[in-house]
Amino acid sequence: MKNNLLILFFSFFFTLLLSQNLFGQALTLSKKNIDGCDKYGYIDENEKLIIDYQFDTATVFDSYHYARVVADNKKYFINKKGQRFPLAEKLKELNDSTKAVDFTGQKLLNIPFNIQRYPQLEIIILAENYITEVPEGVFSIFKNLKFINMKTNKIKELPKATFSNLEQLECINFYENEIIELDKDIFRGLTKLKSITFAKNQISYLDKDIFRGLPDLMGLRFDENKISYLDKSIFQDLDSLILVFFDKNKISLLHKDIFKKNTNLKILSFSENQISSLDKDMFQGLNELVLINFKLNQITNLDKDIFKGLDSLVLLNFYKNEISFLDKNIFANLSELEILFISKNKIKHLDKDIFQGLTNLKLLSIEDNPIANLDLNIFMSLTKIIELDISRLQVSPENIEKLKKALPKCNIKSNAQ
Repeated sequence: MKNNLLILFFSFFFTLLLSQNLFGQALTLSKKNIDGCDKYGYIDENEKLIIDYQFDTATVFDSYHYARVVADNKKYFINKKGQRFPLAEKLKELNDSTKAVDFTGQKLLNIPFNIQRYPQLEIIILAENYITEVPEGVFSIFKNLKFINMKTNKIKELPKATFSNLEQLECINFYENEIIELDKDIFRGLTKLKSITFAKNQISYLDKDIFRGLPDLMGLRFDENKISYLDKSIFQDLDSLILVFFDKNKISLLHKDIFKKNTNLKILSFSENQISSLDKDMFQGLNELVLINFKLNQITNLDKDIFKGLDSLVLLNFYKNEISFLDKNIFANLSELEILFISKNKIKHLDKDIFQGLTNLKLLSIEDNPIANLDLNIFMSLTKIIELDISRLQVSPENIEKLKKALPKCNIKSNAQ
């Protein structure tokens, strides 16, 4: 049962993440037999054909809006407009028409300088190698470069001018390197930048001005670093921001106005930090929020109005904090909420009406709280519930059986099992 809850949570989480696409509408890979041959194209959510059936092989679009395809024995990346980027996967395949290189997993120790002979490149992928250094200005010749992916290397530092003059750059991915710090001007002038990923590095500090002048930035990933402090103004220029991930850092405090200007935020994740409190106005004005994740922190209290106005919220995770009390109206307006984790806290009492407004709730976990005299009528308004975890609570086997009969479509985990 526990596995079912986790599978549901992570399945939902990644589905939700992919749905918050930073580069336009979601497209689905589709196959059609034409004259006895399978051809691939892409359709939208209404099954309308967006990119014609023209490819011999094709992949789904990744989170950066590119798909890998083959047509007439030639390899390409394509974007969601169907634009082709002729692809080279080996140095010897490079030519004057190449627009993309993907040298993933080729045991490279350095960035191949031969690629500088081809300034027309728009996509550079050097992931999963052993590269330790990014020389100053190595990318500056690529005036039309849109995407740099150097994830899973061994890079320890980036020169201040790493991205200088790359005015068309949209995506930067340095996931899983060994970078310790970033210069405050490293992203300066990248006005078309949409996504920054530096998760799983060793970064301990971000200057308050590091994200200045990035009006199109939608996604930030700095999870699994060593960041302990974020200035209250660090996100203030990011009007387009949708996704923020700072999980697994050492942050102990978030200023109440830190997200004040980010009214388009949909996903906010700060799990596994050291946060002990959240101001009651922390989420005020963030009416587009779909997911809030603060699991594995040290939060002791949630104000009764902290989620007020969050009518779009679908997932709320406060697993394993130090919360001892929840006001009966704290979830009153969250009619779209589908997943709620408040397990492994210190909650001693839940009012019988606390879940009354959660008409779309499908997954609820309140396990391992010191709740005494739990009134099982508390769950009767949850008509769409399919997973309920009340294990390690003081509920008799007889009452569990009554609950199962009252909620026949719900899988219930309890001590009685």
